[in-house]
Amino acid sequence: MRPTTLLFWLVVLVLPWVWLFRRQPGARLAGSGPGKPAGRSEPSSTAGPEEDTSAGVEKEPLSKEVSHQLLEAQLLAFGDQEDEALSLIDRLLIRVAQEETDATDLELEVRMRRGGVLRQLKRYDEALAEYRLCQSKGHLAWDKSRRYEAAFAEGELLISLGQQQAGVRLLLSTLESNPPAQAPFQVRVLQKVAETYYASGDHNRGLQLAEQGAALAEKGRLPMAKASLLRLAARCQMALGRSEEALATLQRTLDVYRLTNSAAGQVDVKREIGRLYQATGQWPRAASWLRACLEDVEAVEDLRGQARLCYDIACLSIDQGALVEGGMFLQRSLSLFRQVDDRDGIDEAGRTMMGLTVLIHRVATADQMTFRDIERGVKSSGSDKE
Repeated sequence: MRPTTLLFWLVVLVLPWVWLFRRQPGARLAGSGPGKPAGRSEPSSTAGPEEDTSAGVEKEPLSKEVSHQLLEAQLLAFGDQEDEALSLIDRLLIRVAQEETDATDLELEVRMRRGGVLRQLKRYDEALAEYRLCQSKGHLAWDKSRRYEAAFAEGELLISLGQQQAGVRLLLSTLESNPPAQAPFQVRVLQKVAETYYASGDHNRGLQLAEQGAALAEKGRLPMAKASLLRLAARCQMALGRSEEALATLQRTLDVYRLTNSAAGQVDVKREIGRLYQATGQWPRAASWLRACLEDVEAVEDLRGQARLCYDIACLSIDQGALVEGGMFLQRSLSLFRQVDDRDGIDEAGRTMMGLTVLIHRVATADQMTFRDIERGVKSSGSDKE
């Protein structure tokens, strides 16, 4: 091999590994500075600055270790291996506790994930205890938002367990904390509480908090959160029978999605507007909006969206008495639901198809006299003669 070729392959294959090795924190022992051989340290009289540097170097690997192992635990939990995930997190907690420097932020991060895994395991009391411990230790953390996140997780879990009053009270208390939470967190709290009120039937309070959250999201320049809260406000207005206000709110939501170029959001809101018109008996307008939505999802080849919209148009056509057209759209929606393997959609469209078949049969035979009709008529004639 020629010397130039040998030099080329040396540069390509060897030097990257040398560079990578020198970048690894563990490549040199603590106290070994650049250019110093590993295993040789300075005397104790000059070790102070070097020890501070090594401590800084060791803390970064711990944070990386925590991140990597939490990710591994998350993947285990997603794979229905919650017990293995919990064991990994417990070992990680021991590792963090052995750290000589303050690792409160890392501990809280690990404990929050532990609470999530316990919740998946339906060990709710232990999960609540973990979240409460994070709140009690939150004032020691450099990142004060961890305390708020723990309170949010506890409140959300309490609501899911049916303890809505306690959960809502805890969530709203975070809005009065000192120092105040950041705007994105406050918006999340308002949305969660508004959704809780809406689900429980308290639509007035749900509407009030949804509008408050939308105003805060606009002030904080959070357009997607604003759109989500406006949609929730529209649902509350519909439940209260204020359809005109709901329509205006949905139009505002549509404007937000247009400004953010959210095609999916625009389709969802157009569909809600169409269904609102359908619910109020304004069928031509409903058909116009729903067909416009169908064209949008067809343009991006969204089969699932096409299936839902075909089903909506089918139901609208049936309401208008256009049974044949309704049957065509219903058959198309059923086919699309099967393509995307949407079991709920298949079941819903299938039941509607059965009902439509019965309805078409009744309409077709409404003017025909059946054998039982003739039999009843003969009996009636005989009784008259007697």
